[in-house]
Amino acid sequence: MRISKHFFCFFFMCVLIGSSNAQEWTSYKSIEKVNDYLDTGAEFYMATDAGLVIVDKNTLEYSIHGIEGSDLSTDHFSTVARSSSGEIFIGTYDVVVARFDGSDFKDTIVPDGLNYEMNPQLYDIKITETGELWLATSQGVFRQLGTEWIKYDKVHFGFGFDIAWDIEIDEEGAVYISSLSGVHKFENDSWTHLSAGTSLFRYSDGDVFISNAGDVFFADEFDSIGRFDGESWTVYPNGGLDGGEINGFTEDLEGNIYFDTWHDGVFKLTGDTWSPYEEEISSVGGSAASFYHIDEQGTRWCSQNIYLSSNKDGNIESTKLSPTTIEHDFIYDIKKGSNGELLFLMKSSTHSISILSPDGEWSLLKLPENIYYWNYYGGDILYLNENDIWISHADGLYHYNGADWISHAIGFCETIVQDSQGRIYVQGEKKVFIIENDIISEYNAENSPLVSVHHLEAIGVDAEDNLWLGFDNFSISIHGSHVIQKVSSEGEWTTYSRDDHDAIVFPRGEFHFDTYGNMWVPSSHGVIKFDGQVFSNPILENSAVLDIEESYSIESDTEGRIYMATDGGLMTYHEGEWQELYYDDLSGQYILVASIKFDDSGRLWWGSVPNGLYSIDFDDLTDTNDFFQSTGTKVSLYPNPAHNWAIINFSVLESAEVSLAIYNKLGQNVSILDLGRLQEGNYEQGLNLDDFPAGVYVVHLTIGKEQVVKNLIID
Repeated sequence: MRISKHFFCFFFMCVLIGSSNAQEWTSYKSIEKVNDYLDTGAEFYMATDAGLVIVDKNTLEYSIHGIEGSDLSTDHFSTVARSSSGEIFIGTYDVVVARFDGSDFKDTIVPDGLNYEMNPQLYDIKITETGELWLATSQGVFRQLGTEWIKYDKVHFGFGFDIAWDIEIDEEGAVYISSLSGVHKFENDSWTHLSAGTSLFRYSDGDVFISNAGDVFFADEFDSIGRFDGESWTVYPNGGLDGGEINGFTEDLEGNIYFDTWHDGVFKLTGDTWSPYEEEISSVGGSAASFYHIDEQGTRWCSQNIYLSSNKDGNIESTKLSPTTIEHDFIYDIKKGSNGELLFLMKSSTHSISILSPDGEWSLLKLPENIYYWNYYGGDILYLNENDIWISHADGLYHYNGADWISHAIGFCETIVQDSQGRIYVQGEKKVFIIENDIISEYNAENSPLVSVHHLEAIGVDAEDNLWLGFDNFSISIHGSHVIQKVSSEGEWTTYSRDDHDAIVFPRGEFHFDTYGNMWVPSSHGVIKFDGQVFSNPILENSAVLDIEESYSIESDTEGRIYMATDGGLMTYHEGEWQELYYDDLSGQYILVASIKFDDSGRLWWGSVPNGLYSIDFDDLTDTNDFFQSTGTKVSLYPNPAHNWAIINFSVLESAEVSLAIYNKLGQNVSILDLGRLQEGNYEQGLNLDDFPAGVYVVHLTIGKEQVVKNLIID
């Protein structure tokens, strides 16, 4: 089984209800990685984050099968298996099994005994020769006997067992599972802890493999691999790698065993040593790989995000298993080129930007060599034409002139904007870089009234070529800590501070200017609006009925309707009324960062981390009246970003058990706090963050049966 379990999904109760009947959504969800695969000899069946992908191994032609028209609730397929009669079964991450009849998913099966309050996840399916289904899940092992289900968990496996990751079945019908406590074997209706007494330990991604000789291999979490020959274990160092990088094992025609890793290539067992195995198979998909597989003909296969490559006797072929060039469902930003191109700044193993032309053609723009990735906090692109491209990043500015990338090592750079005269402004950390006729100058504290004691977090240019700047210093309480500055085209500076305007709080991102001349800027505390006279914050002013804390990106149409990408999803604001652009597939999913952009045809594009890319067509939003309503539960978390402390405020509507958990970006639980049974009322809980490394975290608050998720950035 090949599936990354590091990144858990957190679901929370949606407290905003609404829909628009005039919307038509299109998903561009990436297959991203292959979670599990099945080699039938002629075809590969691949369980991916965007459905089932079937590849003809001879022609490399492929088809993608989603869940339209089925009873399945998600395209996130975690595993695929085949019965002895040749039937194909898939399993979804939310623990639903279905039979695939060649075109549709039928006969859905859900095992008895799942605890849905604990968000069960399915990791693997295997089917015995007699047709028994075995499921490896986050809540143990499930075995189907006729119409009955048997659940095996800590009662059967003992202390230390937690999650079942992988299942294998040998030729005699014995079942092996990998888990937190190691390898367990089921034979003659009883379980044996096969790896008891060894040093082998697995926290996540446990892969068990049975070789043609009958040996059992198990990937340890840290620096070892175990091999069981039927009598005893041999423990090998795995080349010095962290075992969490291992995807799985494969075997060649001579009986040699290999394991592949997510980023560090393939390793081969020679004697008692695992050594890097150098093989030219493909570099088209970058360094990250979902699986490495050797088939019965000796052909070697490698899956690298949306790419699949084969090496048959030195003949290398590659194909892209996607109609788009979106490599991952991490869309950090969406930009628009001068000729209508849409540019998607994405997580990319090929170090590229995805481009969609106005005529619907997808392509890739390779990043300069020194730029290895985008992240949540930095990087932007100004695409003037194919021979005039500016890219900013944490280490400086890059310009493509049609022949070469020219590097400008000027320090941290982020958002890039341009005025009507062709002057380019680049957001630095505490300065503004100005590019005019290829000459770079800057605004700083020595040559301008720039508020450089604070961090520059927002930048934009309005229709009159006024430059707008937004600053904060990550504190909500210090006077003058939140500032917006306007620099007229004639060079006149105007400063607006939170000392005089309460609505100015944590400006960030890119300023937007609507058809009425209003200035808008996203904020980690609502959204800031300025009509030329008064600053306001429409989100904070409506906090009683909106479950929104942050805004990320803003657009507007010719009618003056404002569109916002927020931590609550995509919504509109017009004449004082709020409306959600509701999409079922996104219900209950949290959002770390999001961006929106209109294309030249009027279609709105929405991309986020970690939910991927979508576009929306709508006829007339003014005819819909599905506005938000609140359940009454209010939760706020501040400061955010935080340093060594934060406070979470929440309300309890009726007596309930309350708990709070914090997860890191790998989905690992790093803190849990049981607050006991609380009575109706408003509460405040402090969070000590002294021992938390900087990064993105998820705070998961449970109040009775209600769950609320908040994102927390620790700087």
